Amino acid sequence: VESGPGRANLLAVSGQSDRRSMLWMSHADVVPPGDEKAWTHPPFSAARVNGRIHGRGSNDSKMLVAATVFSQACLSRLGLPAGGTLKIAVGADEEVGGELGFGWLLENRAEFLRSDMAICEGGGECLGVFSGNVPTIAVGIGEKGRYEVTFTAHSEGGHACVPWGVDNPIRRIMELLAKIDAWQPGLDTRAPVFKSVGRWIGMDKTITTGNVEDAIELMDKRSAMLGSSLRGQSRMTLTPTMINSGEKSNAIPTSASLVCDSRLLPGQGLEDLEKIILQI
Repeated sequence: VESGPGRANLLAVSGQSDRRSMLWMSHADVVPPGDEKAWTHPPFSAARVNGRIHGRGSNDSKMLVAATVFSQACLSRLGLPAGGTLKIAVGADEEVGGELGFGWLLENRAEFLRSDMAICEGGGECLGVFSGNVPTIAVGIGEKGRYEVTFTAHSEGGHACVPWGVDNPIRRIMELLAKIDAWQPGLDTRAPVFKSVGRWIGMDKTITTGNVEDAIELMDKRSAMLGSSLRGQSRMTLTPTMINSGEKSNAIPTSASLVCDSRLLPGQGLEDLEKIILQI
């Protein structure tokens, strides 16, 4: 079903429609590849090298799309599932907001999306084998929220050959970058995973804000991926991603802007982010 020119959402269903249902969700769009000449393999070639597929979005999230579609095709040919309904929804737009993907599907295909359980990107991931030699599977019950933060510095500008006495906005953005880099976010261990992670790594103590960094360092030795995830689940982030300034190399610009990506923990809101920005 098309939500716009060149934006097609894929919907598929198999099994018994009058039984309990499960929805597998994914998205087919990708973030821009940047300078395509800088890629070892062309970003949209899906080059296969040493058993791996190289290309923009091969992991996020075309890998998941391929796995779910292939799995459902195999199950359907076997007449499965026999005790319920399996549905797949692949959104045409996720990386730029979802308006033409699941936003559009929610408005136009809400009944299809209705299900007893849904598994989306990152759901059901195996975190590793820990205590008792039992695989540990992630079940997400919350999600970080995102804000895009833009800082703008203004100046009267001037000619680059006489820079003295001019408040160059680029320098002010550089100073801001240094402050963001030095900022230490407050730690939070309320996520349920911290009630379990201690015994995975042999820690007898309850994980608190006082020892969570030590726990993460221990986890890094077992699973760098999970260690990184725990860092994300224990703090807000404010990450510089884009800088824009100037129109000509011989002119001091009248403005400079810095765009940051901020991820907030469940329970945090805009007020919490604004407090951090004012402190920085």
